[in-house]
Amino acid sequence: MTTTVALDDFRQSANDTGSPEYQVAIFTKRITHLTTHLKANPKDAHTRRGLTRLVSKRRKSLDYLKGKNFDRYQKLIKALGIRR
Repeated sequence: MTTTVALDDFRQSANDTGSPEYQVAIFTKRITHLTTHLKANPKDAHTRRGLTRLVSKRRKSLDYLKGKNFDRYQKLIKALGIRR
């Protein structure tokens, strides 16, 4: 799903925590981690709910970025290897 890309590649500056690119990169890293956890623990309903919420947050951030700057959206999708 994702390629091995450093999170710092998506920061706008050293103190950046709020840009959509950086937030989506963090969400993607957490989603990947939770997905591997759920493969080992398929009955973990709490983690499944958290994963669903993270996917929704990432989708909203991607939709926002797509509306604001389509070029940045496409670049991010390609860099993270997210299908859509």
